[in-house]
Amino acid sequence: MDKNKLSGKHKKFADLYLKDPQRNARKAYKAVYGAQIKDSTADVNASKLLKDTKVSEYIEAKEKKATEEVEVSVTWVKTKLKRFSEAKITDYFEIKNGGIYLKDLHNLPSEIVDCIQEIQQTKDGIKIKLVDKKSSVVDLGRHLGMFSDNVNIKGNLTLEDYILDLEKEEKSTKEND
Repeated sequence: MDKNKLSGKHKKFADLYLKDPQRNARKAYKAVYGAQIKDSTADVNASKLLKDTKVSEYIEAKEKKATEEVEVSVTWVKTKLKRFSEAKITDYFEIKNGGIYLKDLHNLPSEIVDCIQEIQQTKDGIKIKLVDKKSSVVDLGRHLGMFSDNVNIKGNLTLEDYILDLEKEEKSTKEND
């Protein structure tokens, strides 16, 4: 076997981890090594896998390729977040002769028009709903590893249980590789 190549299970773990927008390593680990594994054991082992040089290099290479394919960068995400947070209703309407009028959207910069989710003609006039794209951009940023969540994990795991889980995992790994 090539020294730099991931084992089948390690590759499957990394691929599942990459596909999950929340980057849930426990979930990816249990999907590969068995749902019956205790959460605490899965957390420890998934963390070890993420620190493994081959696994981390594989993940970094895949993330870099994905980023290049969609032409998304840290700067792009920050620009979007800033733009959405700065959108003002006065960007879309103007006051003339005592009335409120929608500005001509064709004359507005695309950065401003991007923030509109919905335009609706009502009996009282025009209603604009600005997009809350922040959550999707944050998800994308998190997916690219730009944001991390602090997770507190509590549990009771005895040394005996941990050793038994490791032995089961090693046996399962040997059988499947």
